[in-house]
Amino acid sequence: MSPEIKVLVVDDEPAVCRNCDDMLSAKGWVVETAFNGKDGLAKIRAKPFDLVVLDLDLPDAAGLDLLRHLRKNAPGTPVVAITREPSMTTAVQAIKDGAFDCLAIPFSTHEMRRAAELALHSRLVTPSRSGMPAAPVVVVRAQPELCYACLSCIVACAYSNLGLSADAPLRPELLSAARLSVEAAGGYSVPLHCMQCADAPCLLVCPTGALQRSNPNSPIFAVVARCIGCKSCVLACPFGVLTLDAGQRVVQKCDQCLCRTREGRQPACVENCPTDALVLVNLDELTADKTKACARETASRLKKP
Repeated sequence: MSPEIKVLVVDDEPAVCRNCDDMLSAKGWVVETAFNGKDGLAKIRAKPFDLVVLDLDLPDAAGLDLLRHLRKNAPGTPVVAITREPSMTTAVQAIKDGAFDCLAIPFSTHEMRRAAELALHSRLVTPSRSGMPAAPVVVVRAQPELCYACLSCIVACAYSNLGLSADAPLRPELLSAARLSVEAAGGYSVPLHCMQCADAPCLLVCPTGALQRSNPNSPIFAVVARCIGCKSCVLACPFGVLTLDAGQRVVQKCDQCLCRTREGRQPACVENCPTDALVLVNLDELTADKTKACARETASRLKKP
């Protein structure tokens, strides 16, 4: 059984606290609330939390001051900042002071849950620091011989990233939210998605830390509040699978649906592929299979007269 996730929401508006409680407790998380900075600080000092959702506009204390206190006294606790007066300056300052992400009020359930999930994912320590064995690398494998370009993966990916239900009406402009594409090559239809490179160029060139990886074996994910739309990662990607959003403001990339896989579900593209052209596989097993296939091919050639 997975450990219970404890969340503290600090906001002076009861309605915002209730909304956050509804959004996050529906995931089975335990949510506590504080309506001012003093109560929030008291609760933080009394016991540890896995995540703090912090209003930057508290009446009795500057949210940024409370954020700095958290970073000093509870550095392992991720913080999602929320604000009624969003601006690039506010978001940048919050990120500099240690917030994982910054959301503008009002925010959708999908936006809050995604930010919370990624913030929780970011707190995972690397295997070398934890002393625990590294988890196996899991990747989405494309099998072009089974793909007939039905584009179910693209629709599923777009809907997942927009937080839409499967029965929502499909509009062409929605597809720009998809993090993968299907390209024609040599008579095949090839699904293309992020390959989660070991030495990822996108990570190396990102000037703001908008692209992150919690440990060497985990997928790379984007922190939207940190992205300035410079396109460095888009240009650096050797597979050409990173894009900017419809407004050309922030990066879009496949993170293998971290918000779904944390719950034991498959990525949206894998789950919705009708022909199993996309499958989730252990990279070590995939490498072993390829090695065996190469060995059989070599042996077959050597046996020929």
